[in-house]
Amino acid sequence: MTPKSLMGKADTPQEVELKKNFDTVMKRTTQLSLCITTEDAFASPENTLPLPELHDFFGYELNEYWL
Repeated sequence: MTPKSLMGKADTPQEVELKKNFDTVMKRTTQLSLCITTEDAFASPENTLPLPELHDFFGYELNEYWL
């Protein structure tokens, strides 16, 4: 999941430092590859669909903060 400090909600000194370092790296990045891994419930595939983490990340965070 995307750390909250990268989404503009840095509260602690560590989170502020992480955001600063991340922004510095992203300014120098010319190419970015993303390998996506998901959790699947192979024993009961019907339970894979309601995993909220998948919907939160792919539905909003991926577009807003990474692409």
